[in-house]
Amino acid sequence: MNSKKLPLGSVSFFLTVFLCFFFSPGASAQLQQDSYDDGNDDGWDRFSPLDIVGASSIFTFPEYQGGGHGYRLQSPAPPVTDAGPARSFTLLPQVYSDFYASVDVVDWNNEVDQAFGIIFRADNVGLGQTTGYVMNYNPQQSSGARGQAQFNIVTGESDAGVIGAADISLEPGHDYRFVMSAEGDTFRAWIFDHLDLTAPLVSYFGVNDLYPKGKTGLFNFYPGADATDPDLGIADTTFDRFWSTSELPESLDGKTRTSPWFGTPTVPYMTSISPANRGTYAPASDGLHFSLLLPEGMAEAPQIQFTLNGIDRTSGLEWSHEGQTMEASYKGLEANRVYDAVVEFLGNTPGSRTGWTFDTFEQSHLTSGEAFVIEAEDYNFDGGQFINNPDPSGIKESGQAVNSANGYLDQEGIPDVDFFDYDSDPGPEEVAALRAFDPVRTQAGSSETGSDEQFSGPDPAVNDVTRAVYAALDLPEYQVTDTEGGEWLNYTRDFPEGEYHVYLRAAGRGDSGDPSGRGDQ
Repeated sequence: MNSKKLPLGSVSFFLTVFLCFFFSPGASAQLQQDSYDDGNDDGWDRFSPLDIVGASSIFTFPEYQGGGHGYRLQSPAPPVTDAGPARSFTLLPQVYSDFYASVDVVDWNNEVDQAFGIIFRADNVGLGQTTGYVMNYNPQQSSGARGQAQFNIVTGESDAGVIGAADISLEPGHDYRFVMSAEGDTFRAWIFDHLDLTAPLVSYFGVNDLYPKGKTGLFNFYPGADATDPDLGIADTTFDRFWSTSELPESLDGKTRTSPWFGTPTVPYMTSISPANRGTYAPASDGLHFSLLLPEGMAEAPQIQFTLNGIDRTSGLEWSHEGQTMEASYKGLEANRVYDAVVEFLGNTPGSRTGWTFDTFEQSHLTSGEAFVIEAEDYNFDGGQFINNPDPSGIKESGQAVNSANGYLDQEGIPDVDFFDYDSDPGPEEVAALRAFDPVRTQAGSSETGSDEQFSGPDPAVNDVTRAVYAALDLPEYQVTDTEGGEWLNYTRDFPEGEYHVYLRAAGRGDSGDPSGRGDQ
């Protein structure tokens, strides 16, 4: 994890006619909300630290999505660095200790090194003196346009440490929702893509007890080295639909705490999908299911279109209805397929669409001899040598080696023959867990940090399905990580003559780049 100095630090909803938000700081739940559709930020306290050097923050309310408005914070680069880099803050009056908040991020300058998000427990607000915490995202946190979300301590309007982080790169053009909670000394965050508000893309947490209470609001900030560059030393972010409350929302149920808060719905919302987005090895016989939350008074299913792999399957849905919840089921899935599913509310404005992908591969099929599976970490060794049908190999948690003779455990590759990597050092043991002599980075699980199983599901250090052949041997799944643009791995296998469908399972958090860009791929 690479942290930068002061990385202080979405997403339009399905319809712009969602709800007229209001302020009620005196209510028992201490609720504060704003949709910005009235084109102003009445009730917010703006703080423009660089007024003193003539680089005042700009607060505007751009129109988008057929008449809705967002809240844009623009922070120009200062002509001098005497008062610090570009940054803007806007705060609501309520002082919270424990609270829950959400904001949609609908646009940002993805090309500049900026951090943006929610500032909370803010106190003593002023030039060089603000304290509190931030939940933020930086699209340029690492080389190769790799992003990261963080929790940071703020002391004296400066970064006083990262207390939680997760690697993620948000895609320009998508709307995202940031959700967070602060309960005592524990902070939790979830980031959702509006294409699937049923499950977060990433979650993480942080722990710190330095600041017990304060105001909450929004901010952006430039943490890089080109502070006075008028093109690079800026921050520019557009938010929408902010809410914060001291009362636990019903949808954050105290257990999973991963559902976005919907408020009082005026349009239908997708609240669950199965199989889950990016789910794998889903039994085809279980079918596909999704749930809708309907507004009060809507007694029938809304007009939708349901497609699988681009084919309209709406007529194949079976519906059930109880109260304001409707359940849809589709029973026509086939085994050993990859599916792209889309549910779209017809006639709604952009954003009224949920899309997800999953597969129905059967693990027995993968080991039946009808399919060939090549693990990313099982690349050639000794200058082109390979194992045609390797056994699962690795290291148990107890430290015992498994199947080292007919597996790729500790097989040493030849640089520029079996692999090419910019690094020459294998690195620490945890990132060279399978191929200990190579710099390829073959670790067990991923490098994600800040997970909490009670609230976020399984520890993302093992962020893949552990298949039965590995579980039977008490082995983890291994991954090739830290791949950079221009690096490569060589694979050799004997394939019987025939026609094949080829599938690749991979993930990345940055654009692929050339060797000079060193981008993840």
